[in-house]
Amino acid sequence: MVDLRQQRQALFQDILEQAALDGKPLLLEVLSAVRRKLEESALHAPNVIEQDQHRLSLKLLDSKGKALAERFTPLLRDNFHKKRRLDSQFASLAKDEWHYGQLQGLNAAQAQEQMALTCVLQMSTQTTEAALDELNAYICALLNLSTIRPERNPLRPLVYVTSLQELLIQALVPQQIRTDWIHHVPVALGKALLALYAGLTKYLREQGVVPLVAVKAEGHAKAALELPSQSQHVTLEGMRSIAGEMSSDATQQVHPSTKFDTTMPTAFNTPKERQQVDQQVASIEKCPPPDVALQDSAPHLVRQQLMLEYRHTSQALNLDVVSLMVENLVHDTRLLEPIRRVIENLEPALLRLVLVDPCFFSDNHHPARRLLFELTQRGLAFGSVDTPEFGAFLMSLYRCVVPLGKQPILNAEPFELALNNMQAMWKADSGQCKHNGQKDSAVKALQEAEERHLIARKMVSALEQLPELHRVPTSVAEFLYGPWAQVMAFAEVQHGTDTDDPGHYKELVNVLLWSAQPHLTCSNVAKLTKLVPRLLSKLREGLKLIDYPTVKTSEFFDILMKLHAQAFKPAKVRDDAASVKTAQGLTTNLTSPHDHWVAPAEVKASGFMDLPDDDTFTTVKSALQDPTHSAPTALPAVGHWVEMWVKGAWLRTQLTWISPQSTMFLFTSVHGQTQSMTRRSLDKMLANNTLRILAEQSMVDSVLDKVVQQAIRNSLNSKLE
Repeated sequence: MVDLRQQRQALFQDILEQAALDGKPLLLEVLSAVRRKLEESALHAPNVIEQDQHRLSLKLLDSKGKALAERFTPLLRDNFHKKRRLDSQFASLAKDEWHYGQLQGLNAAQAQEQMALTCVLQMSTQTTEAALDELNAYICALLNLSTIRPERNPLRPLVYVTSLQELLIQALVPQQIRTDWIHHVPVALGKALLALYAGLTKYLREQGVVPLVAVKAEGHAKAALELPSQSQHVTLEGMRSIAGEMSSDATQQVHPSTKFDTTMPTAFNTPKERQQVDQQVASIEKCPPPDVALQDSAPHLVRQQLMLEYRHTSQALNLDVVSLMVENLVHDTRLLEPIRRVIENLEPALLRLVLVDPCFFSDNHHPARRLLFELTQRGLAFGSVDTPEFGAFLMSLYRCVVPLGKQPILNAEPFELALNNMQAMWKADSGQCKHNGQKDSAVKALQEAEERHLIARKMVSALEQLPELHRVPTSVAEFLYGPWAQVMAFAEVQHGTDTDDPGHYKELVNVLLWSAQPHLTCSNVAKLTKLVPRLLSKLREGLKLIDYPTVKTSEFFDILMKLHAQAFKPAKVRDDAASVKTAQGLTTNLTSPHDHWVAPAEVKASGFMDLPDDDTFTTVKSALQDPTHSAPTALPAVGHWVEMWVKGAWLRTQLTWISPQSTMFLFTSVHGQTQSMTRRSLDKMLANNTLRILAEQSMVDSVLDKVVQQAIRNSLNSKLE
């Protein structure tokens, strides 16, 4: 087995080296094709300026081409072996991973270059798809993987495209020239990689490598979202313009059509108005199943009407982007359908707003952006319409948000008023003060637990240096590493570091170690008899400080008394101290120095979760495993909503606090229920899919990213046509 793995590893290294050496002829072939294209472009240029630009590109290509090809091999070699991190801007924007916030940092020239590189990547990926799939199966077999993971193949097109950009930047090729070259790369690079992949696959097959078999997932494919036809007008350049400074014509106020306007107020002040809204809420709570499509209504008609009446091209783009944002939110099943209906009914107000106030797109603190953010962020708290607090939440939306869709929008003031009214209702309905008090109590308890644990870790490090600790039974060592280290730490927290041994609990360590070695105590039974009462009394006193369970105390004392009893037996019948077994019930969380001991009062205050044993947890894991949810690579951040498996059901809760040392995490549900856990427990739940992050960014940012990705696809399609 070892020889086979070594052979595979050696073959894998040979493949990487061969691919790196092939980099020089590959790039020469690509640059030759680029040269031909530049000659054609210069010949057919519509004006002298463009003709001169293409000739300058040709001249620079002729002067740098051979040197670039020579440098490509070592650069590829380093990137194949990950000696150089692929940290170019393009690497983070590849594969539709562009983010709306990044557009503000791109000027026109940078945007053109990134688009050209994205075009190269997509064309290369499409051209080599079948050959690359086959090569992936062989490469992953060489890496001893159990399944095909394309991202583990260092020869994938992304590495070549990123390396090419890095090469041109290192060679100090001006950005405009780089973009001109890259524009002619897609077809040539795709053909070159296709030939390379086919040759490598043939070689691996001849070497007897058995490829992995692709496993097709069934029943979990997500249907593509059918976006409105106007999305075809949304381009990357257009998105870049609305993300940054707005053009002057976009800021001109245009009064939208009042054909669909009414004078419904934002807040309701009369009992009759409240009764009407309450009836609406009661009817909407009886929502159809999630697979029932939302009905086209006034929002659709308003969109059509406004699209006919806009005065500037920039306004048409604003309307398109809002429609795409709402479309994505309406189809996002993380939100319950009644919430998505409210968002759908909010679309007319947003459409009217962006005609007169395009700062909605560039200002994160814009009242309408904040309203949409708060609505969707709190909406993630509800996984079922049966949640007790959901009715009150929906009531706030129908009283404060829904009326916006049917009133004139001349500025952002209606959104500001709606936001303030909505948040006031949430505060009144949830008893915010009480919830804040619960959270504060939980945070205080966890802070004390973490402080005590950090000191206890230092105590354990000191204990490990004692030679006597390795001569006592494991149960005694675990007791000192665990509960007693917490006792000593607690005393130090309470009395500070001014006192060397507050409570004299450190002093007791040597006494306990001596008493737990029968081969020593048997020679001085009188001393042992005198020490035992004080020892047991002091142990009880210390364990009481940390609320150590009396049952666990009794279990340890049973072990200790058996060790003491050995001193009174004749040597012939005396048991070896090491043979005295640890009593069952000294659980890991009470004895391990690697995790926290949280006192019962702290457990109650913070809702501390103690994970079940591994066997039980594995059973739960297998029952909950869902191929559509993969464990994230990063920890959740404060503010993230998650789904947590608690007592046989999924609970939606929000990460509200992380301890200073990132060892303790506190989650709070919408109605104030808290759960807390250690970093070790959090890692375990993430790995076992019993804790899933609902959103790693706000839903507003997420839908804007999706619009940007649609804009990229539209821009690429226009380039490839």
